[in-house]
Amino acid sequence: MTLIKRKELARKSRDPETLDRLSRDEHWAIRWEVADNPNTPTGILNRLSWDRNDRVRWIVAGSPNTLVETLDRLSRDEDEAVRRRVAKNPKWQQLQELGLLDVARRASKWLEIL
Repeated sequence: MTLIKRKELARKSRDPETLDRLSRDEHWAIRWEVADNPNTPTGILNRLSWDRNDRVRWIVAGSPNTLVETLDRLSRDEDEAVRRRVAKNPKWQQLQELGLLDVARRASKWLEIL
């Protein structure tokens, strides 16, 4: 399948299996499109948050579907643009406004212990 067709499929697919397969594509632009797709499951977004390409992590950091635990980790990413993107994520901003960011961080650390 051509790069253009894979990008189109990654952009429009609603099928979790297709999105999972495309999220492992060798080309960063395909993984970027998967991360930007609003139908991408949180587990795939979590995996993409570890991507070697900072552009893919940047997209994950801005997704309203990204889990708080993933955003918390990305808030400490080596790339400054990724960290800034987390700060602009509506979910992250809401936690800050409600004073729940520390609670969410403690909860995610507690879940790591389990």
